[in-house]
Amino acid sequence: GRCLVPPPADAMLLKFQTDICLFGGFSHQMRDAIARSLPMMDCAKTPMFSFVLGLQAFALEESGDTRSAISIAKSALELNKKDMWALHALTHALDQEGRTLEALEVLHETEATWSQSNLKCHLAWHWGLCYLDLGHMQKAMCHYDTRLAPHLTDFGVFSLIDCTQFLFRIELL
Repeated sequence: GRCLVPPPADAMLLKFQTDICLFGGFSHQMRDAIARSLPMMDCAKTPMFSFVLGLQAFALEESGDTRSAISIAKSALELNKKDMWALHALTHALDQEGRTLEALEVLHETEATWSQSNLKCHLAWHWGLCYLDLGHMQKAMCHYDTRLAPHLTDFGVFSLIDCTQFLFRIELL
């Protein structure tokens, strides 16, 4: 069902709604909620419009449409190259398509932008996953020690989740 009627035309309300859908495992509802909100928004008048496009890209990736997710994430980054949610969505979609080297390149090229973001630990986690995908265990462990573990006290539970998931994935290999 729908959480908010009418759909939000505000980026932060939309983010809250998408978080509820994400944490509840409702990827298609997340995608659809954003699709219902977009007609009420436009680039010139909606504050944080690139962020909304980043939310849309992430929702598309989470619901299996990686090709559209990549296109929309890139459009969002054209509007605002510092949009971390769009970068996050792009990284997710590239990873899902098995385009690991491209995801690594994107993360490396944009590191100066996201290294001060509240998503820095999570984007570093994606970077480390790329090393694991490529079979570079030594690089992955070094990356964990230098780029993930230092954030354990920075961002609370989300950093703990990223670090724990990363170590668990290493354990599975």
